[in-house]
Amino acid sequence: MKFFWAVVLLLPAVAAANDGPAEKYLRDVRPVLQKRCFSCHGALQQKAGLRLDTAQRIRTGGDSGPAVVPNDPAGSLRFRRSGPPKI
Repeated sequence: MKFFWAVVLLLPAVAAANDGPAEKYLRDVRPVLQKRCFSCHGALQQKAGLRLDTAQRIRTGGDSGPAVVPNDPAGSLRFRRSGPPKI
């Protein structure tokens, strides 16, 4: 799981400069979420009320609030619970 958050936080920094946020999300982030997270936090099942299969649902979050706060990693619940990802 720590690898996932490292990917989510670092990939936008190395993505192509001319790509918009939607393209970066679809190319870099969504495939990782699909592989590692959708089975528990997708359309069919939402552990802790958290659904990660759309960007809007990620920002909405689950029972504990938003999993990720755009442009504020330190304000994101995932970051606050376990600290920065270890690479």
